[in-house]
Amino acid sequence: MTALSKKSSGVDSMIIIGKNALDIGGTVYAHFDSSELISGFGVSSSNNYQFTLDHTLNKSFILLGGTSVDATSGIVDLKYRWYDETNSQFIGSTALLRSSNTSGSYGKLNPPYRQDAVAVILSSDFGGSNITLSLRVVSTGSGTPRYNWEPNGFEAHSGIPSLTILKT
Repeated sequence: MTALSKKSSGVDSMIIIGKNALDIGGTVYAHFDSSELISGFGVSSSNNYQFTLDHTLNKSFILLGGTSVDATSGIVDLKYRWYDETNSQFIGSTALLRSSNTSGSYGKLNPPYRQDAVAVILSSDFGGSNITLSLRVVSTGSGTPRYNWEPNGFEAHSGIPSLTILKT
């Protein structure tokens, strides 16, 4: 099991290790194993790329999410962001991950960190209904991406894909 849960100073947290991104109907989603969601946390999923926050808890949520990418050609400037499936809009901040397979000034190097896309869902945002969310790739730049996370040493640069949910 890769899901972890911790409670500290009124904040509950859940971290789920991600998998290779999924292309579904032309939209690329961050991918996780929905069976690893912790029951009773207020987060559920009927698939492995979208999840639903429970409005009946009257809690606020902070979402952090990242993915991993290799460039198979050119330079990939992968941008990803949280998407509110319920209200059909992007929310929060956009994250960037760069990868290159060229030997030019960028080399075959991702930054030594992975940015997380961040979004805040306040308890007042629910409006009496659950909210379904996903982490989506917004753009890839000019290169050709390969969405993968393989334990081959490269992951130290691109970061392990993960989904972190904080509940307050």
